[in-house]
Formats: sequence, C-alpha cells, structure tokens
Amino acid sequence: FDEGTGTTAGDSSGNGNTGTLVNGPLWVAGQVGSGALDFAGDNDYVDVGTLDVPGNAITLAAWFNGDNFANCGSIDCRIISKAVETAEQDHYWMISTINSGGTKLRFRLKTGGTTTTLIPSSPSLTTGVWTHVAATYDGTTMRLYQDGVEVASTAKTGSIDTDNTVSVWI
Repeated sequence: FDEGTGTTAGDSSGNGNTGTLVNGPLWVAGQVGSGALDFAGDNDYVDVGTLDVPGNAITLAAWFNGDNFANCGSIDCRIISKAVETAEQDHYWMISTINSGGTKLRFRLKTGGTTTTLIPSSPSLTTGVWTHVAATYDGTTMRLYQDGVEVASTAKTGSIDTDNTVSVWI
C-alpha cells in the first residue's frame, strides 16, 4: 500500500497479484513504508483476484489500525480473506476481528473441506493503535500472533482447500 494514490495496490512479492481498490478506500500514512489505506466505509476493500495458496503451508500478515470495532459485533470484520460468505464453512482462509469477550483477532482455515476457527482468549485489541497480526499454518498447527507474540494455536492437518473462482479481499 505504498503507492499513496491511484486505484490499484501493487504486489511487492513480484507475483503480479495487484489489487484493485473497490468503493473508494482512502490513501493515508501507514505504519511501515509510506502508505496505507483507510477503509472508512462498510464496503471498501481491495480485490486481489482469485489467488489460491495450494499445499499445506500459509502465512498471512498485516498491520492494521482499527478506529471503530463497535460495528463488527460477531460478524466478519475482515483484514484479509478468501471466502464466499460469512459462515465458518464459507472461508478458505481469513484473518479478522470479532467481539468475543472484547475485540479479538480470529484466524480461519479450511483443509479437507473443514474450516477451523482460532480465537485467542486474550489480549483484546485497542482502537486507534497499530497492531501487527500474523497467522501461520505448517501442515500440523494453526498459529495466531499479535504484535509478534503467539496468542493462540491449535492442531490441524491437511492441504489447504482451493477454489480458483473465489477472490481474495483485503
């Protein structure tokens, strides 16, 4: 998100997964690098296209600064996701927030047709604070990290389910 202007977000990995800004997220100063996007509306997102992550390993990571978690409730306030709807089984993989005894991170991953959800018991997120989230899967364990600290893990096996018709949204 270092572009700072325009209607696309480049892919610094070199894999050509350029994202298209949808419904007008705003360019703002970021935590790392020079830019970030402010998803001020309830329908702003970046469409990365139909990206699949085959195999049995994935790492998802992002910096975010939530200015209002009250509108999330128990619905998907997604940070990055590959999903067709909001029910647990509708997700291939996702990092989001959820109100669960305070606003917490959530990681969902589908392998072998079954989606597993991982929510830490603590810590809660704070509005107006930059937070780094990372979710990993290595073929045997799902792990969720908040600001570099592992906050939850669970056993899980299998290859990550794919569907080349479902888009990834940030």
